[in-house]
Amino acid sequence: MQTTIDMTQNIDFEEIRPYNNNEYREKVALLIQEPDFKKVIATVMPEVDFDMFGKMLLSINTIDEFQKQIIAPFVQKLIIQTTNGLVTAGIEHISHDKNYTFMSNHRDIVLDASFLCYDLLKQGYNTCEIAIGSNLLIYQWIRDLVRINKSFIVKRGVGVRQALDAAMQLSAYIHYAINQKHQSVWIAQREGRAKDSNDRTQEALIKMLTLGKKDSLLDSIRQLNIAPVTISYEYDPCDSLKAYEFLQKSKNPDFKKSQSDDLVNMQTGIMGYKGIVNYSFTPCINDELDEIKSRNLPKTEVFTVIAE
Repeated sequence: MQTTIDMTQNIDFEEIRPYNNNEYREKVALLIQEPDFKKVIATVMPEVDFDMFGKMLLSINTIDEFQKQIIAPFVQKLIIQTTNGLVTAGIEHISHDKNYTFMSNHRDIVLDASFLCYDLLKQGYNTCEIAIGSNLLIYQWIRDLVRINKSFIVKRGVGVRQALDAAMQLSAYIHYAINQKHQSVWIAQREGRAKDSNDRTQEALIKMLTLGKKDSLLDSIRQLNIAPVTISYEYDPCDSLKAYEFLQKSKNPDFKKSQSDDLVNMQTGIMGYKGIVNYSFTPCINDELDEIKSRNLPKTEVFTVIAE
């Protein structure tokens, strides 16, 4: 009899994992020395004395304290200043004693997961770890900042030979976070934001989540407790930026945003007016997966049905 081996057991996550509590103060000490970080704080929090802010950061001991004392108040201020309210529905579908893969449509580079974590925290849940593309982490201080804030890195732009290894590593980390760290995660349902609001889950994402697992496709997906979340904005502050990119891609399929374009998108999305923002939580899809399993579909169809 052939034995199936779980190829994810010995994968190293050092490059992509969030920082832990023991690393917090070291990374913050470096962060507050960065001139660009100081400029960003002056832009988004002009009322803050940076020296006092740096001392406050260094007085914090854990990642959870950092999120509750620094990130949550900042996000709350953004909600007050840039929206007409954050409206949430379906949070009752989320259990306090279960870990989920929150999978949502992709509206904003930074705020999709930020608003989600803020709402979870406000409702008495733990925040989740956040998947973020390496293409956005153009400076070391940005990489350090997001990893302090419970983000793990999705490698982008790697060569063909490295792509499978990167996907295997990412899949293994998400399974590890949920089933061993007992930590929920957030990931967008597709790479990149939908420029035309045609939100469809990429089958490749579902396939990635099964890589290297010894279990059946459906069982490996079931372990992740996928809970879809839908996000809608009354007004999209990046609408003109998205329209421009969509237009350029229609003229040239190989068009790609520059690193400076990504920074402009991040800043505009954070600070721009959004009107009413809606988040809707739906139940975990495991019951649907059980129904799919009973149909004995060909392997080639399973990913399509799950994505749908």
